[in-house]
Amino acid sequence: MSSSLSHHLTEYLKKTNSDSTKELTVDLCHASPNGPAPCPIRMTEDRVVDFQRAASRPGGITIIPVLACAASMAEGDISEELRELLAKMFDQHRGRFFTEWQKIPPEIKPIAPKFDDFVMLAPQSVDDYHKKIKIFESRLKLLEQAPTNLKLDLEDVIATLKEAVGDAHDDMKTVLPNEGEITFKTSQFFENLTDKFVRMKTEESEQNTERQIILANQTLQEEGLTYKVYLKSKKKDWNICSTSSRTSSGCKITNVAFREGMNSCGNYALLGVASQSGAMWTLVTSMARSNFRVNAPELFTPTAVLMQKSEAVVKFWNVPEGFTPVFLSADLSDLFLKTTIKTSGGNKLGELTMLVRGLGATQFINLKDKKNLISIGSKSIQPVKGLDGSELQIHLSKSCRE
Repeated sequence: MSSSLSHHLTEYLKKTNSDSTKELTVDLCHASPNGPAPCPIRMTEDRVVDFQRAASRPGGITIIPVLACAASMAEGDISEELRELLAKMFDQHRGRFFTEWQKIPPEIKPIAPKFDDFVMLAPQSVDDYHKKIKIFESRLKLLEQAPTNLKLDLEDVIATLKEAVGDAHDDMKTVLPNEGEITFKTSQFFENLTDKFVRMKTEESEQNTERQIILANQTLQEEGLTYKVYLKSKKKDWNICSTSSRTSSGCKITNVAFREGMNSCGNYALLGVASQSGAMWTLVTSMARSNFRVNAPELFTPTAVLMQKSEAVVKFWNVPEGFTPVFLSADLSDLFLKTTIKTSGGNKLGELTMLVRGLGATQFINLKDKKNLISIGSKSIQPVKGLDGSELQIHLSKSCRE
């Protein structure tokens, strides 16, 4: 049964059609942890991608009953990702969603998830309260216009949504006042990537490496990275100008705090950095309507690898937390960093190489050819030849005792 059902699902996702939806829906829901049979299919990150592709094709809305049962049979974060996909399809297809939802066979309705299981998911990850309220209100209006035969099933989730809209309005007033304090957040890059690596299916080494690099770059775009910076002021808050997401122009001065620490190198903060463009950094905040662009050299000194000629710094590369410098490109323009992804128990899941170019641009790559690269050791100061034959030095960041 296991291989048969797995094959049936695989073929269905390649070419989604409404004819086999009911049969597959029944089989999947009966195979869910709440169903009468043990689950014969292991849901993985790749399966989530398969569902996303199937849902994006023309006519992909017919996948809704199958997706609902797949979400009920999955566990943990995979289940939540499938429910989030349901929520996105709910927003995208509106009225047509209810037509497909009613195709869930009556005999498995108790096993299939209810609206409550996914309709609240997507807005929870939205930092922008205005956007969050808009999503909630749009879904509430849609549910209130649902077909009569679904109204009874939707009473609880409609009440929950009404309460969530009210709470979001209250939160916006208290958390985001005109001159309120907003706190910088640190990136969850390693936590999120570790979770994705754990849920990857094991493949041949090269395929696995390429998949890990793709996931790492996706997570980099979503999360940014955390940088440790040494503050040039003892103040624990900065007044920073940002452009509100609600206006096309203009500037809003907001009091933004940081979580301060202290070590032998002085006061420091851990800041989530979405992007760098020379001196301008885009910092991520925990409860902001927009990110904040700051002129980094005015406020802090980041941990960096320096290239010096005598005492003059001729080039530098900022180094995020958790990464170690390993190579320089032959033309001395790019820095290569490495990091190891491990489970909480210390088991190694993979090793990644990140390329840092000029202006702070970062990208994970598959570094196969190392013969023309300049190796960087662990010494704090290392000699290197300039392109014109001059003597240069590479300075690694100081080791600070916490």
